[in-house]
Amino acid sequence: MGIMRWEVLNRLKASHPELEVNNTYGYRTKHARIANDIAKSHCADAFCIAGNLGAERLGEFFFQKQTRRNNRQIHKLSILKSGIRKRNQAPFEVNGFRLFDKVACQGEEGFIFGRRSSGFFDVRKLDGTRISAG
Repeated sequence: MGIMRWEVLNRLKASHPELEVNNTYGYRTKHARIANDIAKSHCADAFCIAGNLGAERLGEFFFQKQTRRNNRQIHKLSILKSGIRKRNQAPFEVNGFRLFDKVACQGEEGFIFGRRSSGFFDVRKLDGTRISAG
């Protein structure tokens, strides 16, 4: 992030010259959080970075999670006795469902985090709590 930060900052300044773009550091954010008695979280850090600490907070925020797109390891590392390499990847689509599809499971909404070729799925919420292991 050390080298990338400056490139992102310079590109942002070049693409939006009408906006004031500044760099900040974690110790400033932490000081603002502690001085205003705000609990540590990503949305609280964003609130402190914005600089308008007198603003009224809504109490809700948009949560998104970065997830992997695919598994790059095609085969298992151990080769079977017959010399055949076992695939490490499940099919792209199982019973019409893909990774990270939103589904209803046991009366709760969750996302498919793992698919099995047998048709069972690992269903979890975005915070990682498991609804169904399979």
